[in-house]
Amino acid sequence: MAFSIEYDQSLPYKQLPFIKGNCPALEISLRNGSFVWRGPGLLDSGSMHTVLSREYAEPLGIKEVESGERIQVSTFGGPAYLYQFEVEMSFEFEGQSEYFPSPVCFSASRVGRNILGRIAIFSRLKLGFSESSERLYLGRESF
Repeated sequence: MAFSIEYDQSLPYKQLPFIKGNCPALEISLRNGSFVWRGPGLLDSGSMHTVLSREYAEPLGIKEVESGERIQVSTFGGPAYLYQFEVEMSFEFEGQSEYFPSPVCFSASRVGRNILGRIAIFSRLKLGFSESSERLYLGRESF
């Protein structure tokens, strides 16, 4: 049985720091009041949470990462703790972007990549990945 899925946009994979080769990533913008941070994030269907390294909390006006809601997650290295904050996120889709409320977690220590998890991104977009052509396909779910 064959299925057909239509996408609205196609983007090339990107090179990210500390990762060998190109990968499916989006440029995002986070806003917390008048504070804004912009940067890339790796789309990770295995992660529930969007996770940024702790050094990105301060540009968002967050002085104490550990003041966020503490969340325990399971990793290959065993349990780890993240600290979650409610901020606003945006990303460009078909030339448009608008901010929406989004939980974002910060790690207790520095991590080598920003992870875009299922809660924030995957509920808004229909995503397709082509490893052979290194293309990311995006479709509108709700935006």
